Amino acid sequence: MCSASRAERRWNTCQRAARLAERRAHVGAAAMIRDYLGTTPGTPPFSLEDMARLMNTSARKLKRRLQDEGTTFRALLAESRGAMAEALLGDARLTLTEVAERLGFSYLSSFSQAFKRWYEVAPGVFRKSRDVQ
Repeated sequence: MCSASRAERRWNTCQRAARLAERRAHVGAAAMIRDYLGTTPGTPPFSLEDMARLMNTSARKLKRRLQDEGTTFRALLAESRGAMAEALLGDARLTLTEVAERLGFSYLSSFSQAFKRWYEVAPGVFRKSRDVQ
């Protein structure tokens, strides 16, 4: 079963990469990256180099394209992580540590600091304000 799920994840990654390549000629780089990051919940974030490889371009070229669009890979990743964090915090079954791990943070403290930057409130306070039971 473990090998089947690995094969399935690899297949899904290949399919997403193919869709990215198709859209590349028609859509801006930032939109493609947002789309990809939005379709990969639970996948640990990766680097600009990894994204460039998926898009069949160089990291330098991708960085320039994003710069031309007025953004950075780091900003897009933070935007995506923030949205995923908000959704995951809505699930009361998940502890804050589990939410942090699912978003690719090694430490709860790192996640808490990032979340405070994004929403100006601690994740636990955010969760309580949403009245998650």
